[in-house]
Amino acid sequence: MERDDLLYILGIGPMGIPEDISVEDVKKMPRGGVGLGHEPPPRGHSEAGYRAFYKDFQEMLPEMSIDEPEFETSYITLAGEEAFLVKAMFTMQEDAPDGTFASHQTWAVAVNKIPDVEGNYQMLFIMANDHLLNQHPGLIESILNSADADSPPPLELDSYFTYKEIGEREFNDFQPVMLPGRYAVLVDRSRYVVRIYDHGGEVQHEWSFEEQATKDNLAVRRIDARAEDDGHLLILIGRNNENPDEVLRFSPAGELVDRFSLDLSVSGKDERLYAHYIISSNQKGLLIGAESRSSDANGPFLVNFSRDMQVQAKLNMDGAYPFALFPDGNILAVYENDVEDFFVKVDQEGRRMETWGLHGSGAPPVYIDDYNMPDFDHLEVDNAGNIYAQERYSIWIYDRSGRLLQVVPTSNQAGNRNELAVGPEGHVMLVNTGRWPGPLTAGPAVFMYKNIEPAEVRAIEMPAPVPEYSEDMESSETVMGEDTAEEVDIQEGFSRELLALASQEGLTVRAFRAFEDVPPGFNSLAMHLRGQGKDLLGADIDQVEKWISSADSLRMSAEHQKTLKELHEKMNKVMQAAGVS
Repeated sequence: MERDDLLYILGIGPMGIPEDISVEDVKKMPRGGVGLGHEPPPRGHSEAGYRAFYKDFQEMLPEMSIDEPEFETSYITLAGEEAFLVKAMFTMQEDAPDGTFASHQTWAVAVNKIPDVEGNYQMLFIMANDHLLNQHPGLIESILNSADADSPPPLELDSYFTYKEIGEREFNDFQPVMLPGRYAVLVDRSRYVVRIYDHGGEVQHEWSFEEQATKDNLAVRRIDARAEDDGHLLILIGRNNENPDEVLRFSPAGELVDRFSLDLSVSGKDERLYAHYIISSNQKGLLIGAESRSSDANGPFLVNFSRDMQVQAKLNMDGAYPFALFPDGNILAVYENDVEDFFVKVDQEGRRMETWGLHGSGAPPVYIDDYNMPDFDHLEVDNAGNIYAQERYSIWIYDRSGRLLQVVPTSNQAGNRNELAVGPEGHVMLVNTGRWPGPLTAGPAVFMYKNIEPAEVRAIEMPAPVPEYSEDMESSETVMGEDTAEEVDIQEGFSRELLALASQEGLTVRAFRAFEDVPPGFNSLAMHLRGQGKDLLGADIDQVEKWISSADSLRMSAEHQKTLKELHEKMNKVMQAAGVS
């Protein structure tokens, strides 16, 4: 196993170090990372079991260490199963802006002894230097205890696609929203346009709300959006100083269903709050994040509305940000100061109910330093109460009690500084505007992460999309014959739309994936080919066949070759069913 492969699998994100920091200050920095992954076994280890990880760990560290590493081994319980824990103590030679220094490290890797039925291992990785451990000696054990959870909801990158800009501007200002059923919504906050995709990247609807946003030539200060459980889209219109903020409610097809004026005045004061974002909307009401332009007002503020848009409470949440809402109506926030960073749960009246540390409910609410504490700038909660916290390099997932379940590194796929949205099932989308592109795409792109154990939600009826190439679709059905297409649909189980694409010889992997399941290992294969400069999603069946023939030159593993062949077989069945040889 390559060292980079191990680091990727274990979920280490980049560590930010200021350019002007001194060597002595860098030595004292308690750098550390934690990640809980649900990944296939590394190549060549599907039969070797958990001991192969230990062997790789022992072989890798001497290359990194300037002294002889020391190892401690033991057994623990990880995700309800017996796991093998390896702790390694060693010294690294690290680079700093004005020299190098020796850093004393302790790394811990825990791996399930037995994989699940799909051959996946649970893995926990922690790294820290001695300064951190001396400051918080129980941190590793508490994180290990926090990660010992049953049935964690792991994410995996399911698909990604580039999106076209709407109009011509110097920048993109898109907000992501997830509708139930894994529909990805992009709200263009500068052009007042909404575009809805399925999870494979096919446009379902596109419509404008410019007329409603700029009615009577009113100035727009702020745009925000949030999905409701029934699939409707709420769009917040922050008006100028003289006009009240509004919430518009649209159907997925762009029909304006309702609009509300928000009363955000502060009782007894000659000022009002300004709506900044929608935190949540459900059967219990609407929760809005707001701010005041008064210098002595502190904040931010939370304003809770009932379903009939009557104000229930206004809370000053000074020192807390960001926020999310649990299904039971309680509010979640991150509180930060110079002593400790922690999650806090409060009720609708602002009464504190519970707190826990950012490394999980089993870890103390400690403050390490500005560069190494996770800096969460977005929070979401799904219908099962699982928590999704986004920071610059990764997504941290907790269960409803605050137990840390998984850290998903995202910079190695989508790049940095992405916008996040979480659907009610726990599926996740990231939007890269193209300003800081990731390794997988060069321009603006959407990344869809599938939750392996999604929460149950009520299904929504998405209006049928208008075919982008209606004339071509009509001609292709004429060539196929309506009876033939219907017969194949029954016999083969393929949709009419997929067969129409195949009959036009326009069946790409991306289009196939939008309608059919891809074989196991697809994401790993796509990333491997991307590293070879090849776009798997944009390939047709002929290109897939060529890659099968040149597998050795593309340095594909046996598992990758197997996945590619299975994909070719599935696409070939569709082509045959459509009558294309």
